[in-house]
Amino acid sequence: MAKITANATCGERKPEMFCKLVEHVPGQPVRNPQCRMCNLKSERPYERHPIEYAIDGTNKWWQSPSIKNGMEYHYVTITLDLQQVFQIAYFILKAANSPRPGNWILERSLDGENFTPWQYYAITDTECITRFNISPRTGPPGYRRDDEVICTSFYSKIHPLENGEIHTSLINGRPSADDPSPTLLNFTTARYIRLKFLRIRTLNAELMTLALNDPLDIDPIVTRRYYYSIKDISVGGMCICYGHAKACPLNLITKKLSCECEHNTCGESCDRCCPGYNQKPWMAGTFLTRHVCEKCNCHGKSEECYYNQTVADGKLSLNVNGEYEGGGVCRGCSENTAGVNCQSCTDGYYRPRGVNPEDPYPCRPCSCDPEGSISSACIPDETQASGGLSEGWCRCKQGYTGEKCDRCAFGYTGFPECQRCNCSVFGSINQDPCQLPCVCKDNVEGVNCDRCKMGFYNLHGDGFHGCEKCYCSGVASNCEDLLWKRSNLTDMSGWFLTGAEGEGLVWANRNTPLQVYVSHRDAQPHLEAPFFWSAPPSYLGNKVSTNHLDHLSINIYLNVSPFFLYFCLCVCVCVCRLGSVSVEVASEGSSSDVQASAVEVCTCPFGYSGTSCESCAEGYRRINGTTYQGVCELCQCHGHAAHCDEVTGYCLGCEDHTTGPHCDKCAPGYYGDATKGTASDCQPCACPLNAPSNNFSPTCHQDARSQMICDRCQPGYTGPRCDRCDNGYFGRPSVLGGSCRPCECNDNLDLSTDRSCDPVTGECLRCREGYGGPVCDTCADGYYGDAIFAKDCQPCRCNINGSVSEVCNKQNGQCECRQNAIGRQCDECMVTHMLPGGCVPCNCNSFGSKSFDCGENGQCRCQPGVTGQKCDRCAPGHFNFQEGGCTPCQCAHVGNNCDSTTGQCICPPNTIGERCDRCAPNHWGYDITTGCKPCGCNVLGSVSQQCNVNTGCCTCQERFVGEKCTECKLGFRDFPQCMSCDCTLAGSTADTCDSDSGLCACADRTGQCSCKANVEGVRCSSCKAGTFGLSVSNPLGCSHCYCFGMSQSCTEAQGLIRMRVSKTHTHTYLSNYKQAVHTNNAIYENDDLK
Repeated sequence: MAKITANATCGERKPEMFCKLVEHVPGQPVRNPQCRMCNLKSERPYERHPIEYAIDGTNKWWQSPSIKNGMEYHYVTITLDLQQVFQIAYFILKAANSPRPGNWILERSLDGENFTPWQYYAITDTECITRFNISPRTGPPGYRRDDEVICTSFYSKIHPLENGEIHTSLINGRPSADDPSPTLLNFTTARYIRLKFLRIRTLNAELMTLALNDPLDIDPIVTRRYYYSIKDISVGGMCICYGHAKACPLNLITKKLSCECEHNTCGESCDRCCPGYNQKPWMAGTFLTRHVCEKCNCHGKSEECYYNQTVADGKLSLNVNGEYEGGGVCRGCSENTAGVNCQSCTDGYYRPRGVNPEDPYPCRPCSCDPEGSISSACIPDETQASGGLSEGWCRCKQGYTGEKCDRCAFGYTGFPECQRCNCSVFGSINQDPCQLPCVCKDNVEGVNCDRCKMGFYNLHGDGFHGCEKCYCSGVASNCEDLLWKRSNLTDMSGWFLTGAEGEGLVWANRNTPLQVYVSHRDAQPHLEAPFFWSAPPSYLGNKVSTNHLDHLSINIYLNVSPFFLYFCLCVCVCVCRLGSVSVEVASEGSSSDVQASAVEVCTCPFGYSGTSCESCAEGYRRINGTTYQGVCELCQCHGHAAHCDEVTGYCLGCEDHTTGPHCDKCAPGYYGDATKGTASDCQPCACPLNAPSNNFSPTCHQDARSQMICDRCQPGYTGPRCDRCDNGYFGRPSVLGGSCRPCECNDNLDLSTDRSCDPVTGECLRCREGYGGPVCDTCADGYYGDAIFAKDCQPCRCNINGSVSEVCNKQNGQCECRQNAIGRQCDECMVTHMLPGGCVPCNCNSFGSKSFDCGENGQCRCQPGVTGQKCDRCAPGHFNFQEGGCTPCQCAHVGNNCDSTTGQCICPPNTIGERCDRCAPNHWGYDITTGCKPCGCNVLGSVSQQCNVNTGCCTCQERFVGEKCTECKLGFRDFPQCMSCDCTLAGSTADTCDSDSGLCACADRTGQCSCKANVEGVRCSSCKAGTFGLSVSNPLGCSHCYCFGMSQSCTEAQGLIRMRVSKTHTHTYLSNYKQAVHTNNAIYENDDLK
């Protein structure tokens, strides 16, 4: 069973009233508010609306607190825990007694902590952009990607006012809906679903009311109408079985849905291959591909295995079909077997040639002689044979030989403790190495002929010279044997077929670990005959010793370039195969125990490197282009490159952020002196920060004082480190993620002055001459024209005598003229008039005015702190009238109210208290400057003349309502008498009544109640003629008389029970008269009855 929680529910803290949303004229009283109570702790079930009601499958609903409790209840979160992970296909939300939510987000999570959005919902398409920064998807929602998150306003319309639905499909309509992709499967996987409500949907006309008015001034009935309600949440999905199960029945023990796995998969969600079935990696099944887990081939020696991608890439695992495909590695091989497929033997055992790995007991003991063998282990099988040894042969110590290392080798004597004979078998020409004296070969010396002469190496038994002359690439003469181990390279991965000139490529398939093939059918579309095998990188490079390639032996001492093995020319259908390729390689890190021979290590002169001095040392270049007797010269790279071009000497791969032919300059974006020769010569430009998001210059340099100077600041940035916004731009470029962008001043800034706009906030500070407004979007006072498009603001030039002021109409330039003055600039007189004729003296006070001229109404231009038409007295908050103006009062604690002559502080109107900080009795709305306002409570309607000191609302008597108790309460009439209407609830129309209180409205003066269609009387207490049975539940009030058509007059029968009767197919109507049947408060007449 899913669990659901909400962070807010109506009536949770205390009982509260809510009203259903009905259309009405904004600003007018709401008629028929249809209000109810919500109390989560109520004993009445219909007053409780907990969140559990949203998923209980009934018509009960959850409801949030209304915004009457605070605007924070726009923000409500609901979390649904499905108790296990599912693949969610759709989500349906059904509203109850309110419109659907306006702005909200549908989110998902696997852990209940980290949520990601599934879909955004907005009241308008514009809010998709402004609130969620997502382009809206118009019309019914559609999707372009499997994991696309869209924003739609389709489901946020105000209508219907109740019982609206929201349908969100998470699979249908997406690109891979018919065969879900891994992206879609991941996108729809969730355990937790969260509904994050951000804005309640309101009537458009009331949206501005709620936004602009003080909440205290809004009719509570309005704010009580706005809340969230949910009748039902439906989630459709399926168990996550990854396509490997047809059913997932309920597990009665765990109380969870468990998959019935197929395709050799296991686990609660079929999310892994069963033991022994890991030849290929587990993959989720789809509608088209099952991805069955394949059994590993362990030749009957193990029932467990695991998948290894490296083994798969190297085609080292044999599947049950005899193909090297997959990466299954067997665990716990039995019967002394080992290997990827239990195809080999453990140490101390071997599988004889011809014995199949499927044999019940394929491995035999090695039986190596403990005195002559290196260990008890022998060659385990034919695939690991090397150095002339076959499977079952032991690896012998020096001086021992034989399959079991059970006798002395030539040149040794005294088994089981074989000792070397005095004369070296390689360096002497003695027939019997144990017969003295020793006679040395030409290039050998020593009493026992066991060392090479100076300039020679590789003491061996072939030939008459015994040792070979040091090669050393012709640049050195001394060398010695390199004591490396050799190994046999037999890897068959990476071989491919190519053309005669190396053009084209067809990768090989593997038959066995030692054989690869390409069919002619696969090669022919890509290559022209004849075909050649091309060696992989592991066979190339600096190889030493002897190579064996299909019985072809080549001595290789230096770098091996790519080489080809000629294959064949296929005329018809055939298969190209390559097998048993091996290369003996000597290397310093080899794990082999076989000593390499014929490998020299020379004493190289300075500037040369390599075992045979075949390479130039790091930091040197070869200048004559030859290896033998070549010349290596020092590269001039200031320590920033290890190599340079052999022809030009230019450095290759300059490091440490340097560039130039000799790594002698700092690369773009760095500064410093690259010729110092250290890794820290060049430092990154920080213009002003190192982060790419805050580096606003591609280059910089170091000045004479070794300071970094950014020299290519992007437009809008300035300063030595591009760390400030240039004139006309704003932002915080020195804060990570910050940048500079143009000030939004309609291109009307005065860029000739510094700080035309605030470089941090972007506030427009200095519009160019003639322009003004907070964002320079209008012409300034005294100018007119088009500031945004034409940008042609020009001076008004109003005549000082003929115009009211110097300011003209900002659109057409018309000045406001004085009486009898005309013209755009008020510089012309009407006929028979002239300026300044007809003017009266201004008589401006010389102390309090700025000049002796005044406006048309005689108002002089006053000094600061001065008021009055003649500027002859101090303005409120000022005192001490004198030349130049008045002095401000020093009375901040009383709103700067003081005596205009003495400056003595005085209280604002209607305030009391030592600090004038309280309203006088029967007053409210304390303001430190203006004082308090009278309560104005109606004498008859209010309990007292004192109102709420904060809101001004009066406390009304029982029959009165309204802010000042100046209205009659519902059920009363004729203010101020407010007499009881005494309307009958059963007979009055529902829109004029409150069913909870049982009171109904009536008309003033007459007291007439609003009656239902079949009811009459001042109190709506009587059925009209021809009707009977006054009832609250009857919308018409009374039902029409039936009387079998014989009478139109009837009354309600006493002592009887009213119940509904319906006609069935077995009933018939009586004939000879017209009959009316009352059903669901409507009348249906049978036209066939006569």
